[in-house]
Amino acid sequence: MQYVNYGLFEWMAGGFHPTHWLLVVACWIAVYGAWAAALVVIYSGFRQPSQRLNLVLLVLLACLTSVLSQAISSYLDMPRPFAIGMSPNYLQHGGRGAMPSTHMSVMSLVALGCLVRPSLRAAGAVLLALAFATAWGRIYAGAHFPADVIAGLLLGAGVLAVYTGLRSGVQRWLARRRAAADAVKAVKAADATAKAEAKAATVRVVDAPAMRRP
Repeated sequence: MQYVNYGLFEWMAGGFHPTHWLLVVACWIAVYGAWAAALVVIYSGFRQPSQRLNLVLLVLLACLTSVLSQAISSYLDMPRPFAIGMSPNYLQHGGRGAMPSTHMSVMSLVALGCLVRPSLRAAGAVLLALAFATAWGRIYAGAHFPADVIAGLLLGAGVLAVYTGLRSGVQRWLARRRAAADAVKAVKAADATAKAEAKAATVRVVDAPAMRRP
């Protein structure tokens, strides 16, 4: 597996003899791709006021994913390509653990979270393209192996799946609580109506003899 990972890196990365213009593009997108994605999210919030709460929740979830990704990468402490002599450190990146890619974890989570909502699907497609472009740039510049990117994608998708499942569960629980409360109210209302009708009938029975007197 590691052989495949290294082989893919050597095929995708600039290495020690990169194409100059590709290296410039790769470094730019590796650094600014996440900022471009943030602008897309902000723009989508202005264009889709009804989706602002969902976007805010995705951003908060992305922050949690970033912390989780960095904790996992620190625990695994997998080396970066430049740390084992497979590429220069074109991004002047720190030597902390590489797997999973935090950029990919966060960007893929937000992109997939937008893709599952029809009104945000266009923004999600742009965000996913930016995520993969950023991942390519960081591989080309020697900061990540392809396996780091795949791990980041899986982490982002996994966190989103857990969040979606929990949110759906909470919504179903709240719906059941509301349905139960409505049923109790309906029973009480029916009971009150029945009592009122019984009382009215009793009054009519009591008053009937008095009405028949000459």
